[in-house]
This record gives sequence, structure tokens and C-alpha cells, in this order.
Amino acid sequence: MNLYQTIESLENTCPDSLCKSKENIKYPVAEHVKYYSNTCKMERWFNILLPPDYDSSKKYPVCYALHGIMCNEFMFLQKENSLEQIFTNLIEQKLTKEMIVVFPDIFARTDPALEQSFTIPVFKAYDNFINELTDDLMPYIQKNYSVLTGKENTALVGFSMGGREAIYIGLTRPDLFDYVGAISPAPGLLPSKDKFAEHYGMFTPQTFKYQKDDKAKFFMICTGDDDK
Repeated sequence: MNLYQTIESLENTCPDSLCKSKENIKYPVAEHVKYYSNTCKMERWFNILLPPDYDSSKKYPVCYALHGIMCNEFMFLQKENSLEQIFTNLIEQKLTKEMIVVFPDIFARTDPALEQSFTIPVFKAYDNFINELTDDLMPYIQKNYSVLTGKENTALVGFSMGGREAIYIGLTRPDLFDYVGAISPAPGLLPSKDKFAEHYGMFTPQTFKYQKDDKAKFFMICTGDDDK
């Protein structure tokens, strides 16, 4: 089985049918929510996008969307090509199930004075998000929103640094996520050196494996030929 696919020609835009608002469609607005993180020992924020006709008597799958470095929980909610439009259009066209999408702040620092930068302490704060996600955020979402539980109902996707964390979390906790996606993931999963830093590595070549047992149903890594 060929696990790799190459796309010869790719248009660098989202189709209008998915990213543009349409008449007679109800588009939800993401809600900005504050909660307390025991991992970070401070109040933290996330955005949450509920399906257009959210019904608390129903249960929905949930997807966690992880932003890139130097960004925050608003990254995917810009006016142009906002996931508020994209997810709703996907649902309306029956290209995906109704779901809840959570946009966390994955800069899981424990020091309030630490500012975002391309440095090892900041990288470690991002890598700390696995603890906040599993110990604080996911329990909060399950307690306060009508979500289906179990790995078969839970997805994780990220861009750049968020992609690095999606891979790290997906491989470290395959018991929690059946769907994992990484778009142009940042370096640092393995020990390496680039123009920003010498990365300590979250895995070794021996431990960086897609486990045969308890693996995700779908694990996707997207990158371009010239990604740097």
C-alpha cells in the first residue's frame, strides 16, 4: 500500500464554495471562554465553535485545532477563510458531520512573564500543552458541552507549531484521538538544529513511531516540497 501521495498542481486558495459566506445559511460565531488551568496555574482562554443548530440534548464529536507559534486561540477565526465559514459550509454540504471545534491557546506557559519567541523555554511551553489538554481542557469541554467521548469521536489538528504538537500528542496519547492531522509541522519532534534553535527533541529516532496497537484510524501529515 502506498502511504504517500504527491499532488502535482495545487491551487493555494480555499474554494469559494467552502470559505465564503452564503445567503440563507446560519453561521455560528465562536464563543471566547475563560477557564482555570491547573497545569499552568492561571486562568486561560479558548474559543469554541458550536454547530449552527447546536442542541444540548444531542452529543457531538469534537475537534481540537491548534495554532502556530506567535499566535493564539484566534488564529483560525480571521474574517477571510475563517473556520466559522469553512466548517459550516462543510456541514451544509454534508462533507463532514456536525461537530464542536475547540481553538485552544496552546502556549501553555507556567510563567506569566514568559513572552512568545523562538527560544527553548517557549518551545517547552508549547510542548507542555499535552498536559493542559488532557488534564484540564478536555475535562472542561466534556463537563460543559454536549460532546461525544472516546477516541473514535475526538480529532486533533494543528498548523506549524500546532502541527508539531498534534503529532506529539497523537503519538503519545493514541488512546485519546482517532483522527490526527498536522499541516506544515514545525521542527523539534526529533533532535535537530536550525536557524532558530538547537531542538532537544520530543522523541528519539527509536521512539518516533506510529504504534501498531491502539493507533489512530486516520493520521495525516501535510507538507509542501519546499517547506522550510
